[in-house]
Amino acid sequence: KIILKIFDMNGDLCGVQLWLYDNHTMFYFLSADIYEKRHLNPSTFGIYTMINYAYEKAFEYIHLGGGNKSLYYFKALFSPHRADYFTAKRIFNLDAYNYLVNEHIRNSGEVKNKGFFPLYREDNKISDNYSNNRRYTGTMLY
Repeated sequence: KIILKIFDMNGDLCGVQLWLYDNHTMFYFLSADIYEKRHLNPSTFGIYTMINYAYEKAFEYIHLGGGNKSLYYFKALFSPHRADYFTAKRIFNLDAYNYLVNEHIRNSGEVKNKGFFPLYREDNKISDNYSNNRRYTGTMLY
């Protein structure tokens, strides 16, 4: 795994990304930006940095993953290449999952889109517009 920390010119943290890799592919796994630093585009800078790193280390692919429509379009800016990708929806600890769902309901109100997974990440403002049909993008390096 690679944990990429992104700082501004003053040394303030702007974002963090977690990348996973195997022999030939790097996977953009998780990322978070500091809200006040989003105007500096730390996610874009991080992906660009890792594309260069992957090229230097002779990886064949970078898999940027998917997401809702706007996230997909953002990731698609990095490459015209697309790859089939499959996700699994499985709950390994039902008690913990139910706790998180109940906390989400307590904090956000009722769960409107019962088909969304995982329910505790449902955002009532956008989940009605986006189903679980995720789009995925990948980047070929050569």
